[in-house]
Amino acid sequence: MKEWITKIWRPSVDGCRMLLLDSLRVHKMASIRELLEDECSTQVQYIPPGVTGLSQPMDVSVMRTFKRKIEDLYVKYHTEHPFPRTPLSDA
Repeated sequence: MKEWITKIWRPSVDGCRMLLLDSLRVHKMASIRELLEDECSTQVQYIPPGVTGLSQPMDVSVMRTFKRKIEDLYVKYHTEHPFPRTPLSDA
């Protein structure tokens, strides 16, 4: 997260900004918030947990279906083409 802030966010900031973050633990770390607020002139706000369906309807309606289809294809492929076994001598 710190790398993204310093390499991507900071160079793009021109004046005061607000950044909306979800409730991922790393987003709520004091060091992350301080870096954004103190060094990047960024006000941090958090999206409450459980509101993805309201705030990102495409994530719920389209991406969920897409991800489920990809997972099904992955499982089907690896059911038909099992991973090779590693000999105990190589473990």
